[in-house]
Amino acid sequence: MLLRTRFYLPPLREQAVPRHLLIDRLKHTTGGNLVVLSAPAGYGKTTLASQWLHQCPHTFAWLTLGTEHNAPLRFWEAIITALHQVQPDITLKGLDTAQAQPDADLTPLVIGLLNELDQLSVDNRSREPMTMVWDDFHLIKDTRVLAQCNLLLDHLPPALRVVITTRETPPLALARRRITGQLLWLNIDDLRFN
Repeated sequence: MLLRTRFYLPPLREQAVPRHLLIDRLKHTTGGNLVVLSAPAGYGKTTLASQWLHQCPHTFAWLTLGTEHNAPLRFWEAIITALHQVQPDITLKGLDTAQAQPDADLTPLVIGLLNELDQLSVDNRSREPMTMVWDDFHLIKDTRVLAQCNLLLDHLPPALRVVITTRETPPLALARRRITGQLLWLNIDDLRFN
């Protein structure tokens, strides 16, 4: 059973300082982009992502990760459920097979998800990408999950933008995304107040 509150967008806090310049940078990302918000605790990564989604409404899925997601099946159950809640065309059919064989390689599940997301790109007439936020990604250490995340990110279709908040540099293969201009990385220098 999945904890429903992990899918909730954090509310705007009255005392939070608006981050207009950073929100403008987030606004200029597109589908197929990866956004990494990386800094220690207390730098406002989650608050920034929340402010952006509150101020720039579009379709998004939010997942606050926990240590229980540090296993392939739990991670992808949560990701697919979050996406399905905001985009019912994303099916849960691949999960049934995965749940029946918990130790199976989930690469086919990730490929199936990519194909569904690609079909959304074809069908999406507005061209406005959906955003998927993976909050607290630093909790994910399982090498299988990280390899599957790399697979997803390496083939990210125009229908989806992924935003990762993390307290440390994510152990993902990001060089190609940086070279192709599909990576926006906001770090401690960007997030600190002056």
